[in-house]
Amino acid sequence: CETAIPITCGSSTSGSTQFAQADGPPECGTDISAPGIWYTFTGVAGTVILSTCAEHGYDTKLNVYTGVCDDVECVNGNDDGAYGCYPGSEVIIDADQAATYYVLVQGYDGAVGDFTLDMVCAPCPPPTDIVVTPADVLAYLSWTPGNPDGTFTVEYGAAGFTPGTGTVITGTVGVDGPPVIIPGLDMSAVYDAYLTETCPGGEEGYRRGPINFTTLDEPLPENAFCGGAVSLSCGQEASGDTQLGVLAEAPECGSANITMPGLWYTFTGNGEDVTLSTCNSAEFDTKISVWSGTCADLVCEAGVDDAAGCGGNTSAVTIATTEGTVYFALVHGYDGNGPFTISMTCAPACTPAVTNDDCATAQIIQPQLIGACIPTQGTNIC
Repeated sequence: CETAIPITCGSSTSGSTQFAQADGPPECGTDISAPGIWYTFTGVAGTVILSTCAEHGYDTKLNVYTGVCDDVECVNGNDDGAYGCYPGSEVIIDADQAATYYVLVQGYDGAVGDFTLDMVCAPCPPPTDIVVTPADVLAYLSWTPGNPDGTFTVEYGAAGFTPGTGTVITGTVGVDGPPVIIPGLDMSAVYDAYLTETCPGGEEGYRRGPINFTTLDEPLPENAFCGGAVSLSCGQEASGDTQLGVLAEAPECGSANITMPGLWYTFTGNGEDVTLSTCNSAEFDTKISVWSGTCADLVCEAGVDDAAGCGGNTSAVTIATTEGTVYFALVHGYDGNGPFTISMTCAPACTPAVTNDDCATAQIIQPQLIGACIPTQGTNIC
């Protein structure tokens, strides 16, 4: 660390860890698992992207610290960057002009070799969490904006196309996307997409990509979308495959946050307790989310990831329904997808009803004197 080589904005620095010695800094974003060499920079403010994505002769890791060499503090680290970077690495930080940063380039599981370290100083934060969900002749691009008040440009084309020669979609963040529909694709074809946002001052931000994806070789089922939800009734089962689903843009609901494509189902409440279950009927970790309302205005009712007694982290959820209310359910996965069977069973409403089952009817509790506490009784049955 004491002999770290200075790097600057816009620099591309070639290096090799072939004859490097082992280092002992603390774990930072990823563990220290191979000999590495050091770089440093200071006097830089704002978004900095450090990467070995462009040229990597081995499986690299990056760790970024600040402070002084004999007492560094972790800033961020990465093993395997996204969007075609693997097995290179990429770290994005918000740099402080007064701070000195130290960058350790090392490797996975003892690996050493040649690399090029690029340092880009971007005018604003880039978009993150970019996901493309392909359908048959279109795809859905979603992301977390780095500049919520900016505009965006999506460029796409056949895999390997040169940026500047593809098809372009533009729009305003939060109005026209995310998500963005990429239309006019061929079935069973491989594509690349790039995403760029403009900065608050109107400058073009850091371009992300290529995001590689392959379109499906068959049309999507109707219930890949909320508007085509398959109807369920008491005692009925339905089969599906989330590999043919779409990453839904729906409100967060319980513990079943949406991270993978899913398929939609719908039913009408009859005043009974309705249980929806994929318990022991899927070979992947399932989630179930349930909303009321309309597809355009979903209201969370319940969401579950895993259920007691259900093998393979499959799920089941029970809700007390209101007669005549329409409900929508999404079956999706934790970190995978595949075929499943969903069942719907109904039972008389549990009694007696719990008065403080909802936040709006929360029971009031009062602080009491030490040694004279009277316990507050409760039940989560029903």
